[in-house]
Amino acid sequence: MTINTDDQYGDGESKNTISSSRRYSSGSYQDQSMDDALSTTLTNDKATLIQVWKPKSYGSVKGQIPQHDRLTYTWKEIDVFGEAPADGKAREPLCTRLRNCCTRQRKDFNPRKHLLKNVTGVARSGELLAVMGSSGAGKTTLLNALAFRSPPGVKISPNAVRALNGVPVNAEQLRARCAYVQQDDLFIPSLTTREHLLFQALLRMGRDVPASVKQHRMSQSTTDTNAISPSVLAVRAARRLGIPCPPNYNPADFYVQMLAIAPAKEAECRDMIKKICDSFAVSPIAREVLETASVAGAKGMDEPYLLQPMEGVGSTGYRSSWWTQFYCILWRSWLSVLKDPMLVKVRLLQTAMVATLIGSIYFGQVLDQDGVMNINGSLFLFLTNMTFQNVFAVINVFSAELPVFLREKRSRLYRVDTYFLGKTIAELPLFIAVPFVFTSITYPMIGLKAGATHYLTTLFIVTLVANVSTSFGYLISCASSSISMALSVGPPVVIPFLIFGGFFLNSASVPAYFKYLSYLSWFRYANEALLINQWSTIVDGDIACTRANVTCPRSGEIILETFNFRVEDFALDIVCLFALIVLFRLGALLCLWLRSRSKE
Repeated sequence: MTINTDDQYGDGESKNTISSSRRYSSGSYQDQSMDDALSTTLTNDKATLIQVWKPKSYGSVKGQIPQHDRLTYTWKEIDVFGEAPADGKAREPLCTRLRNCCTRQRKDFNPRKHLLKNVTGVARSGELLAVMGSSGAGKTTLLNALAFRSPPGVKISPNAVRALNGVPVNAEQLRARCAYVQQDDLFIPSLTTREHLLFQALLRMGRDVPASVKQHRMSQSTTDTNAISPSVLAVRAARRLGIPCPPNYNPADFYVQMLAIAPAKEAECRDMIKKICDSFAVSPIAREVLETASVAGAKGMDEPYLLQPMEGVGSTGYRSSWWTQFYCILWRSWLSVLKDPMLVKVRLLQTAMVATLIGSIYFGQVLDQDGVMNINGSLFLFLTNMTFQNVFAVINVFSAELPVFLREKRSRLYRVDTYFLGKTIAELPLFIAVPFVFTSITYPMIGLKAGATHYLTTLFIVTLVANVSTSFGYLISCASSSISMALSVGPPVVIPFLIFGGFFLNSASVPAYFKYLSYLSWFRYANEALLINQWSTIVDGDIACTRANVTCPRSGEIILETFNFRVEDFALDIVCLFALIVLFRLGALLCLWLRSRSKE
């Protein structure tokens, strides 16, 4: 395999790995078709190294791969180009960028540099193939091209061929059979290594594989250690060129250094690189690699090169069923909730402390003109506390896990809807427990309407508000590209809905041009429902007017009329709260789907 070193992107030290092997079974595997490997042994005086050639693979792993499961990944004539803005267009106008963002219209490609030149190679099942090179040599660029993961601004030549068992494949077909582990470590921090491997095994292995077999395979992968004895190409050839590896020197480090461009020696280094590449191009290994890669797309191929059907993989490329995806996401999300003390213990303790403080401030209200005002204020405080507490509790949920989600979605581990449902349902118990703790403390301390029915109705409404605000927080989180952006957008967006709640602005006084926006205010529906539950049964004479020359509402009906609320709208308020939960969550799901689609 030949790799050009003229990569101007500077990808840094690469740790990427691409693997095309599939299922393994017990036993030993020795591929007789593999080339000889180089091993080194010490002489009797242990002073010098003697290089001895013996039959060895390029780094085969333990385990026999059935013939029908072997996959050979070949690539040929891979040319990669970088993109740069054209002269005079380095900074596009804002309107142009907005139009490109909305229409998803691709910009004209402007080639900048030939990053990879005519790269050809082979990766066989049962082998560990390492791509080595100095920083900026193009390792990540090559692996991204092989995995169909090239970023925007990078173009692959149209004549490039990427094939499995000689059959050209596209991104969907490759993702169904191969895994790409990128150099950035992106994991759920609360999961153990075993839990992470189990999650991957349940979703990556075919849907026809029983769960017990998946768990057994995962256990094997965590306990088996496979001896690997890799060899390095261009050693014998380099020795013929008069640049042998010095004794007691790592061959890999030596030849990576030889293929690098040293400062102030560009011409000399490029001549040496050309000499090495030309020598390798006529070597037996290069001819064998080129012959294997040239099989792609040819007719009359032998049986081993036919691409077998992928068992247990749907037409969309997902290996597991919808229910399996949902279960795995729900299981992983529930573990994250249980293992995060900030999300459970601290939130419940915070809720209890805030509820105790509010209950102490409004403690023991009586039904007089002052008590009516205080009770109305405390009920509206129920809504504001539940809203801000829950919106900011989930506003970073999806934006924080967005890199992990995008990577796993591109790998076809799960669908967007299964991820969203599993993630939100796993957190649902907490958003039921929080309003229960809050209402159970404040309701008796304030002295609200006595009776189990009134208490349960208040608890039900407050729970609905908690879940509406949670859904709105999900919407902000899914629509935001970062945590900082979500935290900046949240408060200004919530404030208008709070104003339309009827406490600061009478519902009959909402301007006509804001009327339709007020229909999205959960404060409006919840405040009306809470006041109806509190005052609808209060008749004339139940409220004591203790001071003269003061306007005092003598019944609950007068209080409701003051706010322009009607008892007949109670059921409608409950239905609207449920509708807002569904509306906001569908909006969050749509934003998450659009974000994942834009990254495909």
